[in-house]
Amino acid sequence: MPSEQILSDLETLTDWQDRYQTIIEAGEQLPPFPAALQTEQNKVTGCMSNVWLTAEQRDGKFFFHGTSDAVIVKGLVALALAVANGKTRAELQQLDFEKTFARINLAEHLSQTRRNGFSSLLKKIKTLTA
Repeated sequence: MPSEQILSDLETLTDWQDRYQTIIEAGEQLPPFPAALQTEQNKVTGCMSNVWLTAEQRDGKFFFHGTSDAVIVKGLVALALAVANGKTRAELQQLDFEKTFARINLAEHLSQTRRNGFSSLLKKIKTLTA
């Protein structure tokens, strides 16, 4: 799902239970992540849940694949990928994830451990493209 669409969808919802449900549904739409890629090398450190992330570059643009073993976290992975996928290295290095997700007040509605894990995921995206 394109980032603008999912962010707009989340902005229109005023109840955070509905937003969480939308985030969970976004996670359910992620393509299957092969078990063979669920390795320590692809694991995002700093997350309480298991999160895996890979990146590939095609025609100068990055495409990420990821998953988690926790439903809400898998949804957060989907949000991050919606924002990051299809961007060039320069675009990703300049991307202000905090500002992007502040649009929907995401940080205010995540526990400290989820915020830390989400931050680790976003840092891994930038690390993979540095």
